[in-house]
Amino acid sequence: MDRTDGRTCNLLLDSLPHVERAPLLSEGTRQPIEARHVYLDPGDEVDRVLFPVSGALSILAEPGDDGRRVEAATVGREGVAITFADPRESRLL
Repeated sequence: MDRTDGRTCNLLLDSLPHVERAPLLSEGTRQPIEARHVYLDPGDEVDRVLFPVSGALSILAEPGDDGRRVEAATVGREGVAITFADPRESRLL
């Protein structure tokens, strides 16, 4: 992204060898994380991948039909991704 040594500050991306990381970064753009912005709703098609370099994203689950949500996971600059058994039951916030 902006660093001259090719590092991104995302630990997952930075753990990749340069030859594998460079093509990913050439297609990527740096975007600020917006507080309370919903990036993906249940049932949405995935059209991008987010690799946080600071801050964190919350993955919320709606376990019932009453609209209440619970934080199921947090994704920060370590780049950890969570896969749910039923992606329709989770949302990325």
